Amino acid sequence: MIYRLFIICGFMSISMLLAAQTEEDNDPFFAGQRALMKQYPVPELTQEQMCEDFDTLMSIMKNCNPQCLVRKEVTGYDVLEQIASLRSKIATCTNTLDFIKLLRDALFLAQDKHIFIGHNVYWFKSSIYKEVVKRLNISGREYGYNFHYADSVFYIYLPALSLFYTDGRYFLKYDVSFIYENDTVFIPAGSELITFNGENIVDYQNAIRLNSSQWDFERKRFYHNKLEIQSGKHQLAVKHYETFLIQEVLFNQFTETIAKGDRGEEIRRRIHYFPKDSVLYIKLPIMAYWKKMIKQFQKELWSYKKYPYQSVIIDIRGNEGGSDLAWLELLSCIVDTSLKYTWHCVTNNTEQAKQILKLTHKKRNLFQVENRGDYITYGKEIDKIKPLHNNLKYSGTIYILVNEDIFSSGGALSSFSTKVDRIKTVGVPTGTIGGQGINPSLFILPNSRLMFSMEILLDASGVNTFEDFYHDKVSYPVVPSVDYYRYWWNPQRGYEINEKAMYEHDEIFLKVLEIIKQEQNQK
Repeated sequence: MIYRLFIICGFMSISMLLAAQTEEDNDPFFAGQRALMKQYPVPELTQEQMCEDFDTLMSIMKNCNPQCLVRKEVTGYDVLEQIASLRSKIATCTNTLDFIKLLRDALFLAQDKHIFIGHNVYWFKSSIYKEVVKRLNISGREYGYNFHYADSVFYIYLPALSLFYTDGRYFLKYDVSFIYENDTVFIPAGSELITFNGENIVDYQNAIRLNSSQWDFERKRFYHNKLEIQSGKHQLAVKHYETFLIQEVLFNQFTETIAKGDRGEEIRRRIHYFPKDSVLYIKLPIMAYWKKMIKQFQKELWSYKKYPYQSVIIDIRGNEGGSDLAWLELLSCIVDTSLKYTWHCVTNNTEQAKQILKLTHKKRNLFQVENRGDYITYGKEIDKIKPLHNNLKYSGTIYILVNEDIFSSGGALSSFSTKVDRIKTVGVPTGTIGGQGINPSLFILPNSRLMFSMEILLDASGVNTFEDFYHDKVSYPVVPSVDYYRYWWNPQRGYEINEKAMYEHDEIFLKVLEIIKQEQNQK
């Protein structure tokens, strides 16, 4: 089986960016990047070339993106129709970078965060994509072009207000200070956002299509954990407890800070034992897989064998993905017996998809869902996770804490609970298509030479309906309160563990403890 190994992208504060800039000045990697950008300036494209690139992108989406049909059947959103509607805007593009922005908007309409380009395009050069790079004729020219595209288009973001969406409503994630007419307007975290420029915020967000769009299955609508709009004057209507405020603000002039609260002492570690409930707690904010790190993690985990734990919790909330090998290795360090599961992936039944996956030399079974959508099987096998020698030999249920912020291989572990009885998820669904897969495939357009990656497989394990492709059913769903987001979740990303805050504000953790106690009482 081929497992997903993916680049992790993050956001940096201003101070980190300045520090990074200083490092870039002396880093030979960035010196090479700057040299390529100087050698290969942005190409000048004709309207005809732009149309050819756009049509190539449309063809790739139609032939190689198996998620398009799933999204249309589940949400009613037609990815291909939306992308096609942008073609007429080519006439308004006065230069190549205008066109690249149009292509970026088209790619984002696919609603798949695996679609990206960026400074890490160099990674294709010396990774598992080496053979593909050679086949696609990618050289220094392509890297030079794409570094320009990343700097001038893909890393230019609109101002975005951070929100959280719970129980069908939107709230401010952080304390926010807006500037308007030389005054500071302060709105506290946890305030409910009611309208934006006079329109109900729920309706407004449902109509927006971003690459980070998520689907609320209960209410049958899209939601986003940010409000991204053009700079300028806008009107917000917010409610904080019983206080209702309608305020005009300058949307490009605001700062966000974590809400204050008594959180107690934070411990920076990946594993923690809670003696009060005999729980072994493992925090996994990223699926990092480096041999040295894995060995260190195994050593740390095995040091907890002496503790009298009765339950094991793995917390992957906010996990940004990485490699499936990370969580497969972790489970092999814990379980006492092998975990058997079925791995079944499909792709579009098109010649282009089959060529990319090298399936042309074999006869493949068709896979239909609800008598529709002919997919073709890429791989189907029964696999197992074998316990490592001298592991924890844990025989009970493993609880996985999940939320709406997990991505890629984080979602693969979450979906694993539908394949193995001993693993249960607790928390908030992601609202995105998940499951196991492989590395996203690499594509390039003929004239702009824009490179982008895209997932071309779907996890079809246990799938009977189009909704099943999301692999997003949580064993024990939780609808967190406003205080959960204000006082616990926002500050708790990374490896910090705060026992006091978890017992006071972490409603998902408390739900697990409740489930554990119920199961213990039934024995």
